[in-house]
Amino acid sequence: MDLKDLEQKIAEYTRQIEENPNDSDTYNKRGLAYYDLGQYEFAIQNFDKAVELNPNDVTTHCNRGIFYYDLGQYELAIQNYHKAIEIDPNYANAYFNCGNTYYRLGQYELAIQDFDKAVELNPNYATAYFNCGNSYYESGQYELAIQNYDKSIELNPNDAAVYRNRGIAYNKLGQKVADVIVMSHKN
Repeated sequence: MDLKDLEQKIAEYTRQIEENPNDSDTYNKRGLAYYDLGQYEFAIQNFDKAVELNPNDVTTHCNRGIFYYDLGQYELAIQNYHKAIEIDPNYANAYFNCGNTYYRLGQYELAIQDFDKAVELNPNYATAYFNCGNSYYESGQYELAIQNYDKSIELNPNDAAVYRNRGIAYNKLGQKVADVIVMSHKN
């Protein structure tokens, strides 16, 4: 989306808010638009207003968490994901995003727990399997990494990065890259 489109969206959301100042969803959307424009102060003001109007909106808590994650404020990101999970313990995206944050912090066991919960709630979450595999890899558990990469490939066979990471994990186990290529073609 280009600058003009974002500015038009913000103008439309502002008009909607003027008509219905208690619409938390529109504040959330306007916060995302401000975020995309790089206007972070306005973005957080809108996310905060959305949460104030609807403190049980898991999407806004997750969006605010992603906002904080992207700014490197990982503890605030985790707090928002945990709040979303508290509100809706079956919201797979909150576990996924929290797992990404723990991964970024090098807390691989916590990341694995969250990715595992995300795939428990959404068994078709290929990216969660991939990221779980990366967490296992970073913690030196290469066989478990490969199992997660295999599941990710099963769900999304067109993601080259998963094949690459699986090959690296096989290599760590001592298998030759040629063996990995043959195995990849079998899937």
